[in-house]
Amino acid sequence: MKINESNSLVSLSIAVASSPATRSARPQTVSHSTSNTELNLNAASQAAFAGRPERIAELRSQVSSGAYQPQTGKVAEKIVDEAQSRPD
Repeated sequence: MKINESNSLVSLSIAVASSPATRSARPQTVSHSTSNTELNLNAASQAAFAGRPERIAELRSQVSSGAYQPQTGKVAEKIVDEAQSRPD
């Protein structure tokens, strides 16, 4: 979800950068900022998924052996948070 919000900001930056008033003011600064934002998003995405295959394998092993114990409090919190964030 955060990536989508950041993508919206990148789109907004691009729209502002393409407006005539901004083009004459500082086009390189906006382009550089957008490039940095894209690089930061890519780095964050890679960092978030770096250990994912190992974690999935570990969870599968626990589930198949019957040793998996979900954290019911966290599951409940996420369900409630998601339900509250949806529009009616």
